[in-house]
Amino acid sequence: MVKICNDGFDENFIEEHRNLYSIAYTQNVLSGRYKNLIIWYLKQRENDLVKLRIFRKYISRITNKTA
Repeated sequence: MVKICNDGFDENFIEEHRNLYSIAYTQNVLSGRYKNLIIWYLKQRENDLVKLRIFRKYISRITNKTA
């Protein structure tokens, strides 16, 4: 089982279980402070996949800066 603390995931877990960490991290982002922003963006631009890909990269940059 993974040990989660205030600082995030245990470093060993991240290295040994990269796939599980990626899923958990994505769920954290979607359920956290960016959830409303993502939902709003998707509602405003329902069929624009190119802009969605650009927005996803922007969210990744923000997330990496705050992580």
